[in-house]
Amino acid sequence: MIVGFTQKQVCELLESNISDEIKKVLNKKLLKEEKRKARKQRKREERIAGPSLARRAEAERFRNDLIRKQTESEKVFKAILKSLKIKYDFQKIFFINSNAFYIADFYIPSKNIVFEIDGGYHFNKTQGIKDAKRTKKLKYKGVNAVHRFMNNRVLEDHIYTSNRIKEIMKLK
Repeated sequence: MIVGFTQKQVCELLESNISDEIKKVLNKKLLKEEKRKARKQRKREERIAGPSLARRAEAERFRNDLIRKQTESEKVFKAILKSLKIKYDFQKIFFINSNAFYIADFYIPSKNIVFEIDGGYHFNKTQGIKDAKRTKKLKYKGVNAVHRFMNNRVLEDHIYTSNRIKEIMKLK
């Protein structure tokens, strides 16, 4: 709707003897408003419908590739979780919207938390900003917390890693 006018008033004005210039302006505003409403409706439908089958398939392919190429620290972390009898999803896909997704290294459904195993490149400022955005979006999607472990710490200090997981999970 054009600000200050109802749809009916706009139609009446367009049908009346007003100048062609004013009709053009009103038509432009009406079209712009209709496009805005259509965009808003599409976004609403995307949120409800979720990602397309093609996008889901792409996410699955990416996930499967990560599973095939898992790091040594991910294997160790997995073994620690198993020794603590913690059920987890490895390389869990989280769709942020119909186009974007993140894959979390380890998702613990019972506590709704994520564990990320980070390599050395996570120390640079740019990646730190990306990690913070990712954490924020995962929390927006309902994840309670995202905990990060450094690759080398997982590999070199199993006891620390195990104790830290117990602490986070509030295990005895």
